[in-house]
Amino acid sequence: MGTNENTKLWSNDFWRICIANFLLSVSLYMLWPILPVWIMSSYGVTTLQAGGVTALFGVAIFLLGPSFSYLVDTYKRKSICLLAILIITIATGGFWLAGGLLYVTILRIIQGIMYGMAFMASGSTLVIDITQSPRRTEANNAFSWFGRFGFSIGPFIGLIFYEFYSIQIIIIISCLLGLLSFLCIAFLRIPFRAPLCPPIFSKDRFWLSNGWLMFINLLFISIPTGILLATIHSYEFYGILMAGFCLSILAVKFVFTDADIRSEIVSGLILYGTAMLLQISHHEEAAFYTSALLVGLGIGLIVPRILVFFIQLSEHCERGTANTSEAFGWELGISIGFFIGYILISRQSTFSAYSIVLGFLIAALVLYLLITHTWYLKHRIR
Repeated sequence: MGTNENTKLWSNDFWRICIANFLLSVSLYMLWPILPVWIMSSYGVTTLQAGGVTALFGVAIFLLGPSFSYLVDTYKRKSICLLAILIITIATGGFWLAGGLLYVTILRIIQGIMYGMAFMASGSTLVIDITQSPRRTEANNAFSWFGRFGFSIGPFIGLIFYEFYSIQIIIIISCLLGLLSFLCIAFLRIPFRAPLCPPIFSKDRFWLSNGWLMFINLLFISIPTGILLATIHSYEFYGILMAGFCLSILAVKFVFTDADIRSEIVSGLILYGTAMLLQISHHEEAAFYTSALLVGLGIGLIVPRILVFFIQLSEHCERGTANTSEAFGWELGISIGFFIGYILISRQSTFSAYSIVLGFLIAALVLYLLITHTWYLKHRIR
């Protein structure tokens, strides 16, 4: 215990990499609710096409996955991260000049590919490099929390600015945030590491085979969240969602300290499901805002615990792989859910979105309690 207490976590470099993750997350998530609306108004395409192009992001992050280990073990990890963030920022600026739907599609795919590389190089590699071994799980969780706040603050900022300004202003802000993220990484001091000669293709730092069922269970939580991202265009919702995230941090610290390891996921799913029941059964503003708080509280309890489970399902040398698998499961689910949300919008049946979300959450709870938790106990390594 003494080692953990005396090992410093929040160094200047750790602050920089966490802030870089926050800024990049805000930069990208502020585009999610805006891009489809802008695509439809600019290019006259269908609702489904606009939603589909936007959702390609979560599929594209997997495209370079088998080469992640080769990239970060052959070249400088910091340089890989900087290059990825720079290309993301350039692609974002490219939306301003895009001459048609094909160009927007290509830019969105580039953003997804490069975000996958940026996250792998930062959250699954550099965070581990600058953190001493006793604090690495805590470091992984803290880094993820900064990205999670970006998930709420990004749409909040994007929707506010789109209401009062134009897409061009949002693109400028997104690019500025991307450049600030770039600068944070540029000032990192990374310990020297001799280059290795890994194979060009491997699962290392990309896919944790031992976590496949946890990955599926995570999808049943991130898909409904993607549906909400597609169908709720109220910036107040995302502001209150952020407050729910803050409450979940306090809850973990003061309520769940000595609780059963299942309690956070089960409680989070119940709170998330309660939020959807409120949306279905009540249409007052108070119910809407309360549900936003409960969604934030629920997600904030569930997802950090799932990240810890992924790490505990990995070997010592697979920590980075576990982090990437969890993060990519979240982004893939968000993208699938977002596309489902736009299917509902195209059919003018958004009223059923909350019922579908509730169905996914019930399935997630049943899957976790009946199968996944027992499977996790059997397959955990740490």
